[in-house]
Amino acid sequence: MPHSNSNFLQTAAPWPVVPLFETIDDLKRSAQVLDELLGQSAYRAHVEAGGNQQQCMVGYSDSAKDGGYLSACWGLYRAQLALTQTAAQHGVSLTIFHGRGGSLGRGGGPAARAIRALPGSAVDGRLRVTEQGEVLSERYDEPKIAQRHLEQITAATFVVTAGGDPELSDEWVELIQRASQSSRDAYRELIEAPGYLTYFAHATPIEQIERLPIGSRPSRRGGSRELTNLRAIPYTFAWTQARCPITAFYGLARGLTHAAQDHGGLDTLRAMYRRWPWFHTLIHNAELAVVKANADAIDWYADLVPDAHAGRHIGGMLKTDMQQTRQIILDVCGQDSLLGGARWLRRSVEARDPYVDVLNLVQVELMKRRNAALAQEGGADEAQVAALDHALRQTVQGIAAGLRGTG
Repeated sequence: MPHSNSNFLQTAAPWPVVPLFETIDDLKRSAQVLDELLGQSAYRAHVEAGGNQQQCMVGYSDSAKDGGYLSACWGLYRAQLALTQTAAQHGVSLTIFHGRGGSLGRGGGPAARAIRALPGSAVDGRLRVTEQGEVLSERYDEPKIAQRHLEQITAATFVVTAGGDPELSDEWVELIQRASQSSRDAYRELIEAPGYLTYFAHATPIEQIERLPIGSRPSRRGGSRELTNLRAIPYTFAWTQARCPITAFYGLARGLTHAAQDHGGLDTLRAMYRRWPWFHTLIHNAELAVVKANADAIDWYADLVPDAHAGRHIGGMLKTDMQQTRQIILDVCGQDSLLGGARWLRRSVEARDPYVDVLNLVQVELMKRRNAALAQEGGADEAQVAALDHALRQTVQGIAAGLRGTG
């Protein structure tokens, strides 16, 4: 390259440089990184050449895979506030680029509600967001639906900007901070529990998902079959298929229950639910995740785990947390049943559930048969395995359609 790095930044076309913050620790350090970046004279000249505009991308998928639902949501909220303050100190106009996915465990859910839950100062009339996967067809295939969707997110952008940042008491912030840590501890206890990787490998269709001819990147960042190397999309997809979307609820109940004990208990949580859009959205997205989940399915898939002890232990952790999450949501919302405030949506889910349940049972049976075929003496019958793989792909597609979500 004929130029030094410094000269190149000052003379080249002002293409935007967009830092990406994904993991929980990355989000915590995001403002510090931006501050150091904008403090470099060569880079600052590059930003000024581009109209004094800066973008920062925040990742919803890896943060949830890394720290669980509540910890990721709170980390993203705090990071956006800190990034906005840092950009303002440097006199730079900031646009937050939201790396959302379609599923609830990757920042999905109703788009307009998600925007209204953002800090107003971090929006300030503009935002950038990824639209991918099945979301594209759901929102943009039909012109009238596409127009309505764009109207909703535009209106939400104006509303949250006009409203500014909500006034949060120190008690609320301290409660959520403690809940976030407790929730992350619960989630890490699950994914670091003995036998977790064995459970995940056998009690979800991750192997089938990794073989699907979809996606722009390999499902793993490296060759070894470790959780850290597995990308967040297939990870979330696999748990969604098994009807236990852990990145959309796991640890929430323990976090809120433990933290609220010293901060007014349920009365404080209910006040936060009524007056804080971010917390309101946090609760309702988890509610939708639990409604789409199926505790019975945990037993169906756990039977596939060769280590019976791991199957019972991990499966028990999942079912207990799912029940606790269901209860804390009902308590906070003051409802007798999930989606009590959106009965039309509950009817929609209930209408599809019986068909999805059958597909789950078929998928479990096909996975059993494939395992048995591979374990045959003298080697597997390739034609038989190929037929089972084809059938399994159909169940993956059917379950995804029924749940209206993948990874």
